[in-house]
Amino acid sequence: MKRLFKTYLEKPELAGLILLVLLIVLFQVRSHGVFLNQDNLRGILGILPEAGLVAIGVTILMISGEFDLSVGSVFALMPMTMAVLMVQGWPFPLALLAGLLVSAAIGFINGYVTIRFAIPSFITTLGMLFMARSLTVVVSGGFPPLLPADLPTWLFTSFVG
Repeated sequence: MKRLFKTYLEKPELAGLILLVLLIVLFQVRSHGVFLNQDNLRGILGILPEAGLVAIGVTILMISGEFDLSVGSVFALMPMTMAVLMVQGWPFPLALLAGLLVSAAIGFINGYVTIRFAIPSFITTLGMLFMARSLTVVVSGGFPPLLPADLPTWLFTSFVG
């Protein structure tokens, strides 16, 4: 035990791992064994690709000393744009491309305003957070769109377990 504590003091980066293990054990015990079942793991792992892609972008910004507060709102705007376009009859690949272009345009605007006008990225992206969030509500009309039944099913299926 003493050796383990000494290793912990020498490598403080282990604190995150230890905390993760303790939280998993706590949730498993408190949920009476439901936390680590196959369905819950499938749900958790289904979210990881999106969260990982967002985390990569945020990590790159943080390494360069910048910060993007609008990432969550843009993350919501992109699929909403796709859904509304597909409801209007756009094919899936074009709706996907349009959603990606909207997201890229917002990222470009954030970067341009930050660099060109020397406004801190925190302020620039705070403004874009509200604009993207508002645009999401405007695009959707405030209601979730009714998606067409012919969506590609491979996009929403997972193979875990």
